Amino acid sequence: MTGTNPPELIDHKDNNRQNNRWINIRSATHGQNVSNSSGWKKRKIKLPKGVYKHSMSAGYFAMIVVDRKRHYLGSFKTIEEAKATYISAAIKFKGEFARAS
Repeated sequence: MTGTNPPELIDHKDNNRQNNRWINIRSATHGQNVSNSSGWKKRKIKLPKGVYKHSMSAGYFAMIVVDRKRHYLGSFKTIEEAKATYISAAIKFKGEFARAS
């Protein structure tokens, strides 16, 4: 539509690969495209993106990957606390490509 190919990849804002309307696609790097993904699908326990269960305790922790480096965001007693922390970090580091679900 612009007459040129995107520099790297295209990203679907709503995460629906079938929705190729012009307002739904944008140019993105691989890292930005991954940031806009919904997270792992094959978890036994459905947890929000960026939230993990501690294996040795009853708590949870939040972690985010920025520039291929993992950043531990802290331990929490509830899923909601861990999710809120992840969302704040995602908005800070990933901007418009942040996705929490």
